[in-house]
Amino acid sequence: MLTHNQSAPQSNRPSHNGGPQNVVQSGLTSRQPLPPRENLPPRSSVEGDADDSGNPDTPYPYFLLPLLGIREKHLKRLPRRIHPLLSLAASDAQADALFLTLMALLPFTVSKQLRFRYNGVDFHAAPMVLFCAPPAAGKGLVGELFHLLDIEDERRRKIYQDEMKVYKQQMDARANAGKNRAEFDIPEMPKLYAARIAGDNSASGLLENLYDAGGSAALVATEINELAESTQRKGCGDPTTHLCKAWNHEDLFMNRRTEHENIFIKEPILTVVLTGTPSQLKALIRNPGNGFFTRALYYHIPIVREWQYVVTDTSKGAKRDDVSSQDLKSNKDLVLDFAREWEALLHKKFDSVSDVRMLLTDSQLDDFNMRMEKLNTRANSSSDDMLSFVHRLGCNVLRICLTLALLRALDPEYAEFHLLMPRKGTNSDNVKDGITPLLDLHVLDGDFYMMMDMLEPLYLHGMHTLSLLDKDPTVSRHDADREVLLADLPEVFTYNMAYRLGGSYVPVIKERTVRDWVKTLVDEGKVEKTGRSSFAKNLTPNNS
Repeated sequence: MLTHNQSAPQSNRPSHNGGPQNVVQSGLTSRQPLPPRENLPPRSSVEGDADDSGNPDTPYPYFLLPLLGIREKHLKRLPRRIHPLLSLAASDAQADALFLTLMALLPFTVSKQLRFRYNGVDFHAAPMVLFCAPPAAGKGLVGELFHLLDIEDERRRKIYQDEMKVYKQQMDARANAGKNRAEFDIPEMPKLYAARIAGDNSASGLLENLYDAGGSAALVATEINELAESTQRKGCGDPTTHLCKAWNHEDLFMNRRTEHENIFIKEPILTVVLTGTPSQLKALIRNPGNGFFTRALYYHIPIVREWQYVVTDTSKGAKRDDVSSQDLKSNKDLVLDFAREWEALLHKKFDSVSDVRMLLTDSQLDDFNMRMEKLNTRANSSSDDMLSFVHRLGCNVLRICLTLALLRALDPEYAEFHLLMPRKGTNSDNVKDGITPLLDLHVLDGDFYMMMDMLEPLYLHGMHTLSLLDKDPTVSRHDADREVLLADLPEVFTYNMAYRLGGSYVPVIKERTVRDWVKTLVDEGKVEKTGRSSFAKNLTPNNS
């Protein structure tokens, strides 16, 4: 059994890939296997959407923002249950986007039962993720995963329809009671507590939908405009205000005196996944100081300029003998099949569970704080908005880590690690009888450090997002691009190494620009000059 102060079990099994030796082979379907890394387009063929590398107002960087490395580095270590869904991606960036979407939507059904404590506050697995990409970047694939909510949505609608039948019967009985009608109480009309909330919502509409949903819902939309346009309607209010409160699980209130309508939502849980273009993003976040910018995770999908080979049904392919029913399924069918299996597993495991708490080991917590302190030091020399973003970035990444730990704990291959255990103090007789409403969830070291490696890429994507927004003087485009250069540089480097790195981007960063950026990094304290043309990254946080 794993206690809070013991080291978490290592995830690297004898295969040295974080799981059983047959993870990759058995996890992929024959329908659409992941292409080998060498068959993917080179960096130079998938570039940022910019024509002028010197224009700070261009909407996208003139070199790629860092990838999370889901397909390139981490795929073998991820739970094989999600491999078929990740295989839908046609590029590394799409694989990253699908991973973040999965981590946001998978715990939705049991989000009220999952939690972790962060600075004394309980947070649930309900992140807010925004994908930003120009047209023709393939961000629409994220919308396919929204069907993961269909099963839970259908379950809720079935309950609503059953309640409506009872309501109509009670209303008919009252209407046919004649003189005895006064003896019948007026029944209360049931509310449709759908799993999904429409993106085209005003502030009051968002609150009413969340209230009808019982305080737990998902706001998903393939176009940020659905939500952004409602922020511009006069008299409708700004829904991002409620999104900010829902991120913290703050109680939500609404009191309309004219209609005597009072709404109170205690501890709301709202999962948000939105996709859109830079212009749509700017319309939604009109001012980074409103608080919503710092509460979300951002990922920018680069435009794909090369034609991607289209796969469609052909008469010749239909006559093949080796075509299976799995090959004939659409992406939606595959997602729905996964959703049904996942929902059944969650209900079987958690129907009698009231609380699942994620615990970190002391070494994991120390590593988390060390990494966050380094990012905090970098953000201190950028802007107050980025400093606030970093303070919430850690909580958002732990939310994703909670989902990953849940996936691993429900994987039969990892049952020997006992990642999901009865909470300390549970009666031993209850444990024998399987009555354990309180559980502790532990995180494998391999999964935890994989998520920690994503902190810096997500920080850089957030900084680039801030550089796109309309704002007072804060982070410029060159500030965001300079941070990407800093992340790509080795710990110790020279001017020539920085010049070569700048020359590897598309388009090329001029040597004069690289030299100016290095000098700026020295002035900001992020880099120390160790010789005439040699430098070292400053890894010691400046607490002054």
